Amino acid sequence: VMGGLVARLLAGIYRFGTSLFSRRIAVSHRTAAALEKEGYPVPAVVEFGLEPEAFRGQEPEAFSDVAPVHFIYCGRLTPIKSVDQSLTVLLSLRSAGAAFRFDIIGEGSERDRLEQMVREAGATGVVVFHGEVSEAMKRTLLGESDVFLLSSPREGFSIATLEAMAQGCAAVVVSDPQQPNGALDFVHDGIEGIVVSPGADALREVLARLLDDVGQRLQFRRAAWKRSQ
Repeated sequence: VMGGLVARLLAGIYRFGTSLFSRRIAVSHRTAAALEKEGYPVPAVVEFGLEPEAFRGQEPEAFSDVAPVHFIYCGRLTPIKSVDQSLTVLLSLRSAGAAFRFDIIGEGSERDRLEQMVREAGATGVVVFHGEVSEAMKRTLLGESDVFLLSSPREGFSIATLEAMAQGCAAVVVSDPQQPNGALDFVHDGIEGIVVSPGADALREVLARLLDDVGQRLQFRRAAWKRSQ
């Protein structure tokens, strides 16, 4: 009951605050559409951009066939980001024999729980927590990766996904069809990566496919790099 009251209170504050402004600017077309649906028209969309150093200098090349597939996440480790879902799915694939590496960049309240999941699965060394890192280190890790995982279904824009694409990562984006993820402004299903509906089963199917198909991973990586520019 208390949780419901708090949710209604926060929703009321949100609506009141949003109504105070006669003109609004959104960070993505998906965000603009969502605000329009709520009754708050948005006359302009100004999407984020990246500094030149964020881009790798040339088109991504194929990694060695014997190298494990390299997944990566960069962002806050909080419940709303649903990193635990990506981790749960990958650990289940590992128990079925899949080989991969999963780098997790960022800090947050979920880190201890996520690390405990990894220890219990005996996957220390396969899943690596880096915490906060420098911009240079972040780009190095992204540039060594195949696939960026965005498992939070609601994002206004997701500059972290764009940064990953700029370094040649394919994108896997979880998106609720009823409330599309803002990253869909620049990630198109089957082109720069894969857009998947919320749910562990759907995500498992997508990640299993990417683990097996080196050609598709490279195709997505190259398209993602081009799109990011």
